[in-house]
Amino acid sequence: MPGFPKRSGLGRGLESLIPDAVGEPAPAHLVSIDLTKQPVLEMIAIEESASGVTVRAVDTARNVAEAKVIGGASSINPMIVAAVAELLGELPAPRLVSVELRDTEAAAVLVVTLELGDATIAAGAAVVQGGMPFTLGKAAWAAIKSVRN
Repeated sequence: MPGFPKRSGLGRGLESLIPDAVGEPAPAHLVSIDLTKQPVLEMIAIEESASGVTVRAVDTARNVAEAKVIGGASSINPMIVAAVAELLGELPAPRLVSVELRDTEAAAVLVVTLELGDATIAAGAAVVQGGMPFTLGKAAWAAIKSVRN
């Protein structure tokens, strides 16, 4: 059309409607992973849906393991151990022998004892710094790593 200049860009005022992505973290699928470092436990999630309860464990290398909870609430802790063990390649899942919370002068510490599939006994501990499922996962991770390094 003669007389009308061609327009380009976002248009008047749209830059205020579409925010810049400056300072936002990169999407998870674009985050680089340092393969020179050993992965560590990053997350424990207890997920409840219409099909039941699942424990999901994720490490810093973005590996994911899941364990379906069969039974009531007392079955969650053993499934946390099972999901962590799967991340570490420790199969069959260790048996959770004991969980003990110790209050010290400096911090609360969770201590676990596991019996691995080959009857090896392992113990691990973690300082309570968040939720108990994650702390239990960290203690189980420490126990398994203590005998499988």
